[in-house]
Amino acid sequence: MPTPPTPEITTARNLTPADLQWLVCPVCRESLTLTESEIQPELGNIASQTISCTSCTRTYPVADKLPVLLADRAALSK
Repeated sequence: MPTPPTPEITTARNLTPADLQWLVCPVCRESLTLTESEIQPELGNIASQTISCTSCTRTYPVADKLPVLLADRAALSK
């Protein structure tokens, strides 16, 4: 009897600006932009990403390559 194929495990990729075309700021409903920070050695030389609103200046974190678009997790930029 043949063995069933095993599903491939793929690793998540970093977000791209094209990924944000369908997302909006949960507070003001305006468009979002992707920002990549400098490479951080404490994070294993991985550049961290954040998502910023183009209108209300809120910045949302990206955790494990997934956007966290929760109003209570947003930081207000000056």
